[in-house]
Order: sequence, then C-alpha cells, then structure tokens
Amino acid sequence: ILPDELYQLFSVVVTGNDVRFGKPHPEPYLKSLEQLKIDPFDGIVIENAPFGIASAKEAGLRCLALETSLPRKHLKAADFIFSSIKELETFVEFVKTDYE
Repeated sequence: ILPDELYQLFSVVVTGNDVRFGKPHPEPYLKSLEQLKIDPFDGIVIENAPFGIASAKEAGLRCLALETSLPRKHLKAADFIFSSIKELETFVEFVKTDYE
C-alpha cells in the first residue's frame, strides 16, 4: 500500500490484510492502538472518508477530517474538518504547543 521508503516513517502500519474486518469496523484502529500500546484518548486519526471516520470514532479515537475528494457535508462525524493540508498543519502546530 505504501512505497517501501515510507514504511520506515511509521512505527506501526495496519492494512486490510492485517485485519478480519475493515473500515467502517473499528478493528483497524483498535489493532493499531494495541500495537502502539496507547489508549484511544492518547491517539488521533486523520481521515478523508466517512468509513474511516466511523472506524476511528467507534475505536474511541478523536478524528480530524481532511476534505479531499469528498465535501465537508460527508465528513460531519469527525471532531474537526479541515479544507486543506495547510489548515490542518496550522491546527496541529497550535495543539502541539499545548503539550510541549
């Protein structure tokens, strides 16, 4: 799914081949949480589709949605919706300063 050089950027990668139930079932995100050894409260997901948002929310994660091919009206179940990567990046940098 990812080019080999990108896999090294992630400590955990869960694909459809790693789970019995794919999105919108929460199993992909629950498996990620288990492998990362973190609680849902400590995780955050960036999604761009309703099934991914539903999966993340059902796993107990906060979800940031990014408008890509789907308009905002399809992403309303997310905690926050961003219209661009730049807008998302600004939000993440702002939140990050609260934890440093």
